[in-house]
Amino acid sequence: MGKLIKILLILFVVFFPSYLANKASAANYGYETEYSSQYGAQYGYESEYPGQYSYQEYGYQSQYSYQSQYSYQEYTYQSQYGSQLPPPTPTPTPAPVCDTNCIGGSWSYSCGCTTAGGQTGHKATCTIAGVCSWQDPTCYADPSCNNGYTKTVKTCNSTGTRYDTIQSCDLTCSTATPTPLPTPPPPPPPPTYTISGNVFLDNNKNTLKDSNETNYTGSITIASTGGSVSSAGGAYTVSNLNTGTYTISYTDKPSGYQLTYPLNGPPPSFQVAVGGTCSTGGSNSATCSGGSIANLNFGITNSNPWIQCIGADCRVDSGFINKIPANASCGPYASLPGSGGTPGLVFTGNTTADFGQGRASQNDWVAGGISYGETYSPTKIGGQIKTSYSFLLSKGKPVDIASYCTGGISSCTLSSSLPHGIYIANGNLKLVGGGYTFGASQDFVILVKNGDLTIAEKIFVPVGSTAIFSSSGNITVDKAVGEAVNSSTTADIEGIYSADKNFIVQGTNDCSVGTDLRLNVGGSVITNASLNGGSFQNQRDLCAGNVQCPAFSAAERPDFILNSPNFLKQANFTYQEIAP
Repeated sequence: MGKLIKILLILFVVFFPSYLANKASAANYGYETEYSSQYGAQYGYESEYPGQYSYQEYGYQSQYSYQSQYSYQEYTYQSQYGSQLPPPTPTPTPAPVCDTNCIGGSWSYSCGCTTAGGQTGHKATCTIAGVCSWQDPTCYADPSCNNGYTKTVKTCNSTGTRYDTIQSCDLTCSTATPTPLPTPPPPPPPPTYTISGNVFLDNNKNTLKDSNETNYTGSITIASTGGSVSSAGGAYTVSNLNTGTYTISYTDKPSGYQLTYPLNGPPPSFQVAVGGTCSTGGSNSATCSGGSIANLNFGITNSNPWIQCIGADCRVDSGFINKIPANASCGPYASLPGSGGTPGLVFTGNTTADFGQGRASQNDWVAGGISYGETYSPTKIGGQIKTSYSFLLSKGKPVDIASYCTGGISSCTLSSSLPHGIYIANGNLKLVGGGYTFGASQDFVILVKNGDLTIAEKIFVPVGSTAIFSSSGNITVDKAVGEAVNSSTTADIEGIYSADKNFIVQGTNDCSVGTDLRLNVGGSVITNASLNGGSFQNQRDLCAGNVQCPAFSAAERPDFILNSPNFLKQANFTYQEIAP
């Protein structure tokens, strides 16, 4: 026992200085205050080993000998750390950056952008207070933007959580009813256009509707390739036309009228365009305004040139076509009564006569027609017409008229002392001057060989004389010869005028230029005298005056028959058997 105590005592003595030394070392390194309580409390040492480590429990004595293995002197804690352990190294905090991660900031959203695919969307903006602000350039599809919904604003934490682009509703609108967007108004209908115009009475035939000209009051028919057509009082409107090209036609010209404008067709038409590329199709009066067209006019007239005979017969074997106006002040007849008180006959060959709105005469005397055709065919004197060039040439020896022409036959001023007889011009003969009067009680025959006769002055033949002009070609009366007063019946050329070919009443025949003179003949006009073809050709137009008077008239001269040369006279015999 004493030995045991001795041994324990020795151990205690031996251990105690070490313990003291160790304790001093612990104090030096702050273990006692820092780790005796701290680690004890942390690891549960304090309740069991308050203020110190249980070396025996953790086997420090045998396994972790401070002396041999973990010598404090070896680690020199005192010199390196003083009296405490080094602080733990902190985890670094990322620096704020305004980008798609928005670390340390928050996102906000704004609607109103349009995606690449054309959808409504929103953009997101990252804001870090006091640091920066950045908007994501991408527009994210969001069809319900601004439709009662709001975006949930998310704050990105340090791990860089990205924002959510899916639309969501926050708590403030969980019970709200979305306000529907107003229904957009329907798109306006495309604009429509109109075309309007008139069918007017172009009395002066200048192709324009003048201030003193009125519309045709009868029924009219206008055709259009589009829209709706209405008409009244000669005016028409085509409405409900979309932008485009259309053809407007006038399809029912009334009987007795002729078109003055336009002269295409039939039917007369305009091709026009309405809308932004408005075009009047070449009309001389139409205008474009706001894409629509106005004054697209059609001109018609019953003011046609016509002819009239006074006391004499009128024969046109190819058909008497003479458009006479209904209320002509000069008489709405093809033949008026002459000095004998009766009109002449109207011969129309094998064709039905057409007097327009007038009549043949007060007696309506007409010969020929389809049912009872009648054409002139001479049966005597070899089937010749007595006024033809060849027949008259055979009746005497003519004198060259050039000897009596001042200026030559191409511009002949006849001698005032021209003796009676038969004369001939070898080529074209043109009579000029201030008017020529043949001698009294004399007979004259003027022939034109191988040429035409042109009369450029007035010709007068006194009663008791005769003058016969016969051309192997045409006879033309210059447009300067005539009467300016449409109602005048004063003769401008007197005599018998026979053309183997055509008798031409020359005129301007263009009312846009001016009105022609009325030509009055005292005597007779014969065409196609050679029976080889020829006609009467009236080229004069009295324009507005046509509705009152003829452009050409031929009045009887019975004295020419009585006083004509003997070789023109023919005895007519009637044979009758009388019982003895």
